[in-house]
Amino acid sequence: MRDRLIAYGLLTLFALGCATVPPTRVHSYWGSTAQRPSRDATFAWSLEPSSEGESGDAALMEMIRERTEAGLISLGYRKRDGRTSADLYVSCRLTTSFQPTDQGPIDSGSLVIDVVSGADGRLIWRGWAEGPVDRSLPPEARQKRVEAAVHQILEQFKPS
Repeated sequence: MRDRLIAYGLLTLFALGCATVPPTRVHSYWGSTAQRPSRDATFAWSLEPSSEGESGDAALMEMIRERTEAGLISLGYRKRDGRTSADLYVSCRLTTSFQPTDQGPIDSGSLVIDVVSGADGRLIWRGWAEGPVDRSLPPEARQKRVEAAVHQILEQFKPS
């Protein structure tokens, strides 16, 4: 039950919330030694355990994976299945933490999307969004916020 509550709370990660709650922040980092991938590069999902995150909610992770795939395809990347080598490997994870603020404590969450080189496993790019977890929103609103977060993160990942 606790895992389910955490997962539903993560869906609210990017909720608007009240005026005293800090807004969602989106960041990205390009690895210092990696070149940006070309528009026609192939991608596959990483098989590392970190790709499932801490949410414990398979449905939530599947939705994030579907939105991430659609976003990468819309940028011109081509998806490969996990048994075929790819130029890029993608993983995503969700985390939560407790944040003390001047207005009182809040739960904070992060959605991280990593892209690593298929050739040598080096980090090419990391995009992440972080913000308050609003457990009071209905499930549909929480899902829309997570979908928006995936979109905002991938806007930072442009092919060369």
